Amino acid sequence: MALTVVLAACDFGVFRSAFADVIYSIPTVTDEQVLLDESGRFADEGARVRSSFVTGTAGDLNGDGILDGVAVLATNTGGSGTFYTVHAILGDADGGFRDVASAFLGDRIAVPAVDLEGATIQVLILDRAAEEAFTVEPHIPAVVCLEFRDGELVKLHAVDATPTA
Repeated sequence: MALTVVLAACDFGVFRSAFADVIYSIPTVTDEQVLLDESGRFADEGARVRSSFVTGTAGDLNGDGILDGVAVLATNTGGSGTFYTVHAILGDADGGFRDVASAFLGDRIAVPAVDLEGATIQVLILDRAAEEAFTVEPHIPAVVCLEFRDGELVKLHAVDATPTA
């Protein structure tokens, strides 16, 4: 089965202008909350946990007609791993935004793009083969499909996105 993947993403400047002052919770990685600074990195220089914005996009996750968003963060807790999470950000009628759900994507992967259509989120990830060391650059594409359902991000499936000849 051939898969055509078209994913959109935005840089942090564009994303930040729409989703300023969001406090992120990353329960799969740490119990600390994260507020990103103007550069897209965790603002507390003395903190053990370091997070940064990877990519994001906007749309209407819950069908209420208010702008919502999806953000992908990379977090390092002081060890050798870098943990990637995807976050559902809901807008409210007052123009504020809050992180309401997250899902773990992987460790030491790459996430070049994310797309949002209604409640469905598609995250393009690059990984490596099971037998490859973490020193090998992630190069095997896959798409992780999630759905925002009942206030949670539910993983639907992951699809190998390797181009077919």
